[in-house]
Amino acid sequence: MRLRSIITAHGTGGALDDAEFQLLRSEFLYDPNTRNLLPKFVRDNLNGDGVWAYLKDFHTGSGAYAARRKHVAAQFEPILDFLSKNGAPADAEVTASLDRYDEEGVSNAWQKALNRRKADPEGAITAARTLLEEVCKHILEDAGETPNEKWDLPKLYSAASNNMNLAPSQHTEDVFKRILGGCQNVVENLGGLRNKISDAHGGGRRRVKPSDRHAALAVNLAGSMAQFLIETWIIQRERVNSNEAKSEEKHKPVTYKKVLLSSRYDLASEIRNMKRIVDSLAPDMARRIDSIWCDSKASTVYTVTVHRGMWTPELLWAVADAGYETGGYNGFYFEGDAPENTTLAPDWPGDIA
Repeated sequence: MRLRSIITAHGTGGALDDAEFQLLRSEFLYDPNTRNLLPKFVRDNLNGDGVWAYLKDFHTGSGAYAARRKHVAAQFEPILDFLSKNGAPADAEVTASLDRYDEEGVSNAWQKALNRRKADPEGAITAARTLLEEVCKHILEDAGETPNEKWDLPKLYSAASNNMNLAPSQHTEDVFKRILGGCQNVVENLGGLRNKISDAHGGGRRRVKPSDRHAALAVNLAGSMAQFLIETWIIQRERVNSNEAKSEEKHKPVTYKKVLLSSRYDLASEIRNMKRIVDSLAPDMARRIDSIWCDSKASTVYTVTVHRGMWTPELLWAVADAGYETGGYNGFYFEGDAPENTTLAPDWPGDIA
C-alpha cells in the first residue's frame, strides 16, 4: 500500500523518492510469489522518471489526476488481493500450481476453500471436496474421457489416477503401492468427512459441527492432492508433447538479431519461439545475450549465455517478462557472464510465481 501511495502521489504532482521506490519495488520484484502480480509499469521502470513518463502517457490534460489515481489503484488490485488472501507459503504454492493449470472451475473451488476456512468451516470442507472433483473431471476430460455425472469423488479419483498410472495396483514396488494407497485413502476420507460434517447434507440435532482446524486439515489435504494430481498431469502431457515434437519440422541453429538460437532437437517451433523472446526484449537487453538454447527434452527450458562483461540484474527480469509474454516457460538458466546458479523458475500466464 505504501508503494501504491507514493506512485499515486507522484502521478498527481508529488515528488517520488527514488531510493524508497527502488527498495519497495525490489521487495516484491525478487519474491517469486509476488513478482508477476506487481504492475508491469513498476517492473519495467527503475526510478521516478520512468514511472512519471508512463503515467503522463497514460493520461494528460483535463481529468488526468483522477484518471491516473484510478488506473494505479486498478493495477495494484491483483497483488493486494493476493497478499490479503494467501496467509501461508503452502497456500501460495498450491495456488501457483492450480493457476498454471489455468482452469477456472479448479481455481474458483480452491479460492472458496481458502476463504472459508475460518469464517465458514462447513463450507470450506465442501469446497475442498469440490476442488478434487473438479481436478479429476478436468484431467479426465483433457485425456479425452467423459466422466459419468453420477460418479462420486472416489470413483472420479480412481478413473483419473488410473489414467495417470497413479493407482496402487499399477505398481509392483511396495513403497510406491503404500504411498499411492495413502493418497487414495486421503481422497476417500475427505469424501467421508464432507458427508459427515460439511454443509452438504442435513445432520439433525446431533450433528457434529467442524471447527476451523477441521476445515484447515481438509483444505490443506485437498490442496496438496490437487497440486500433486495437476503437476503429475502437466509433466505427463509435456512428455507426450516432447515425444511428438521429435517428428516436427526441423530448423538448424540460426543467428537472429546477433543472438545464436538453437535447440536440442533442432525444432523449428522452438526456434520461432526463441525469436519471439528476442523480439520482446528491449535492444539494450537483447545485445547482452550471446545465445539461447532450448532443451527439447524438457520443453521450453532455456539456457541463456550472457556476453562477457554484459551482465546486469535487470536482464534477469527482462528475460522473464519476455518469456512470459511469449506464452510462458518451464525455466531459464543463465551462463556466461551471469552469476553462478542464476535461474528463473517455471512461469506461465496466470501464475503467481
